[in-house]
Amino acid sequence: MSDLKYGFQSDIGKLRENNEDGYLASGELFAVADGMGGQVGGEVASRLALETLAEDMSRELPRVKSRLTPLLKKSFSRANRLILEKSLKETNLRGMGTTLTALVVSENKTEEKMAYVAHIGDSRAYLLRTGKFTQLTEDHSVVAQMVREGKLSPEEAEVHPLKSVLTRALGTEDMVEVDVIPLPLETGDKILLCTDGLPNMLSDDEIRALLEKEDSPQDICDELVRVANDRGGIDNVTVVIVARS
Repeated sequence: MSDLKYGFQSDIGKLRENNEDGYLASGELFAVADGMGGQVGGEVASRLALETLAEDMSRELPRVKSRLTPLLKKSFSRANRLILEKSLKETNLRGMGTTLTALVVSENKTEEKMAYVAHIGDSRAYLLRTGKFTQLTEDHSVVAQMVREGKLSPEEAEVHPLKSVLTRALGTEDMVEVDVIPLPLETGDKILLCTDGLPNMLSDDEIRALLEKEDSPQDICDELVRVANDRGGIDNVTVVIVARS
């Protein structure tokens, strides 16, 4: 898709001993994953989720261009099963899991370019369109749920001790509920996928300001990661930007 430009960057940060994040960025498929479960488990879970998604999309995408929602949900469910089975078989991987936020771009029968965002966990997808900056995904976390229910303010959520506790992830339960958000991809749109290492270091306003720059998607990705690390880099940080020109 020649009118799509993209960039990507992943960094271990300043404090972690290994990078449990992973990403995909090629052609029509983009994704970020943030693994959890210790020094080994997190890396294994995020890698397995991304490999499963890539395999399924490579095999099925060419023939199901207009039925992506069920395909994405099926792929996430398969990744969930594979991660859970592996964690139960290997003692050192017990309790591993991962977030996964994916973007697939396709053209429907009327040749309208569509974006499908599939999501579980607290990695995020943002959309910048004609000056409006929107978080497309909802965080599947205890604290985010409390904010939605009016039990916490966004400011209180930022420092809450349960901030990192997820209510949904791949590999932690037998069944998974996956959010899929379809939207037309318009000329000038920019979609940012990121793990929580980015919004934990930069405010939405700061992310928006960098995303609005006329630089290439790759340059903006590099800058987002650099700023996150300059702020302390307390976590791994991974970003993918997809822009339609």
